[in-house]
Amino acid sequence: YGDWLRFPCGEDGNINGTSGEGSEAYLVPEIDSCRVLTSTSVEILQRVPPGTADLLRIGSIKAGALLLDASDAFDSGSSNADEAARSITNQEGLLEDAILECVEAAVGEFDVGVQKRMLRAASYGLHFACKDSENKNNYGKTPGRPSSEAVAFVDAVGS
Repeated sequence: YGDWLRFPCGEDGNINGTSGEGSEAYLVPEIDSCRVLTSTSVEILQRVPPGTADLLRIGSIKAGALLLDASDAFDSGSSNADEAARSITNQEGLLEDAILECVEAAVGEFDVGVQKRMLRAASYGLHFACKDSENKNNYGKTPGRPSSEAVAFVDAVGS
């Protein structure tokens, strides 16, 4: 891919900054990652999934990133949160895409804090999806039935 990674090493070139016996580093290839083994630690190097990169990239204008920003603004008590979320709901299908992007990125994330942040954003978007569905009734469903986004959200959280 032409990408490179600088792995943190000690002053003498060893991973833990120690010298002497047993300070070698071994790279073990995996199917989807690379393990770095030393005498004192095991690290896993893995490419960031594209869905996560799209959500967390600085200045991203993807639907999921906009929903994540709106959710963060809501959590911090900003008055711009509702306006930011409404800008997503103005375009047909954008809110559903944003919810699914947040759920899919959360499924592939290992950090529990980031996972919860993404799922909170999806849940925040679901409030608008349900509210719009009740007002417009454009989904053709009977009242009280969950939307497809809600079902996808529950399925992703449950697995």
